[in-house]
Amino acid sequence: MKKVQKVPIAYFNRGKIKDETEDKIGAKKDFSQAIGLKSDYYDAYFKRGNINKKLGNNEDALSDFNHVIEINPEYGDAYYNRGLIKQVTGDKEGAKLDYNKAIELKPDDVETYVNRGNVKFELHDFEGAIQDYNRAIELKPDKAETYVNRGTLNSNLGNKEQAMRDYNRAIEIKPDFAEAYQGLGYYYFSIKDYEKRLPIIKKLSN
Repeated sequence: MKKVQKVPIAYFNRGKIKDETEDKIGAKKDFSQAIGLKSDYYDAYFKRGNINKKLGNNEDALSDFNHVIEINPEYGDAYYNRGLIKQVTGDKEGAKLDYNKAIELKPDDVETYVNRGNVKFELHDFEGAIQDYNRAIELKPDKAETYVNRGTLNSNLGNKEQAMRDYNRAIEIKPDFAEAYQGLGYYYFSIKDYEKRLPIIKKLSN
């Protein structure tokens, strides 16, 4: 009987199907099989890294994205995803460096600007954060979350009118966006306009 040859791409493709059908454990096994057969299979490392990230296996995800970058240093999404892992595990400077590289490779990626803005906010680089949020809004003006992020930063910096405009714009785009209403409610509280704040409180309590 002829021995069936194991082909890496077959495991990779089956892993993608399992991933799409939420069989994360099965998908991870298939991507690992593909890597076992082809040690430089960076797409398989990337897919397995995404699954490890979703499963909360941050160290394993970091290792997978490191492998992707070692094999293919021009893989922009790997830098972005590694940045996400570093950000949630507290390595904010490392995350910022990865986002910098991701933007260098993919200069029009909205999410990278937003997340780099968030990291800069956390690192107290407020001017840099505003610049990143502004760029993200230029690229995708209908993303409500970016306006809320910028509004929160403007509020913290005392730019109350700009914060109010950001929260209102977010609500225009996404009328049921609770975080935008919370920010707007805080704005009215800060200027002691309790009459306008009251309907916001009622909306949030519904």
